[in-house]
Amino acid sequence: MAASLKRPARQTEIRAFRREALIRGVLNSIADHGMAGTTVETIAEAAGVSRGLLGHYFKSKDHLLVESYRRLAENWAEEVGRQARAAGRDADLRLKAMAEALMTPPVFEKRILAAYLAFWNAARNSKPIRVVNRRYNSNYRKTIARLFARAAKEKGIEIDAEDAAIGLLAIFDGLWLSLAVDPKSYAPARAIKVCHTFIDRMLGAPGAGGAKPSTGN
Repeated sequence: MAASLKRPARQTEIRAFRREALIRGVLNSIADHGMAGTTVETIAEAAGVSRGLLGHYFKSKDHLLVESYRRLAENWAEEVGRQARAAGRDADLRLKAMAEALMTPPVFEKRILAAYLAFWNAARNSKPIRVVNRRYNSNYRKTIARLFARAAKEKGIEIDAEDAAIGLLAIFDGLWLSLAVDPKSYAPARAIKVCHTFIDRMLGAPGAGGAKPSTGN
């Protein structure tokens, strides 16, 4: 997130470059100063641009904050999805790969955790941020539910895929929150193991319960 950007030469590319720099400035400022301490000045300083540039590319600081959260969530979803697809075609392997992606870099990174916590907290009082949060959470839950449904079909069992998705998403969020607040509470590897255990139980691992054989049609 803190990596510098190479300045382009073309005017259209320069505009995109500056918008991206401001978004990165928001995320870095939040990581350094928190949401309450993030101002136009701290954003501009972190972005390496003049403070007047913000108004040229965004309607307001609040608009920039919303766009920054959208970009953060979008990048996060793309990386988790990429790692899930790389795990193979089996749905259960994709679910487990998602857990691993969430608990390892580049998704699991101190500054990204700080930014996410700040935006989650801000969502309580900011409708635009809450809308972004709800949209991505909903899409993510639907993706997980589809994978659970596919995995159950592959294994010839019946489960409530929606309940399984809600449970796994809650575990993801809870582990993220715990590690963000206290990185020494437990190792990321243990968090991954907890997620994998839940997935196995939902999909009928031996002695785990939580699923029943499919009766077919």
